[in-house]
Amino acid sequence: MVYAREVDGQTLTFDVSGMLYDGILVMRDRETGSLWSQAISSAIDGHFDGMVLEVVAAERVSWRRWMEERPDSLVLGFPPRPGS
Repeated sequence: MVYAREVDGQTLTFDVSGMLYDGILVMRDRETGSLWSQAISSAIDGHFDGMVLEVVAAERVSWRRWMEERPDSLVLGFPPRPGS
């Protein structure tokens, strides 16, 4: 699932909380610490309790197709290891 980051006029940044709800990942937003269930697309605890995330259309594509369609893309990666 892909969700819009804006909730109630605020742009949120999501992290993995390390918790599960009904066996499914629970996210945490950095801004308020609210917990969000991917299973029901809504906050289950915290400031945004009960608020629903907007689902955004997404498509899974191969890296080859991505680069064919977006050749100017920038890729973030790990810094090189010393001595590499």
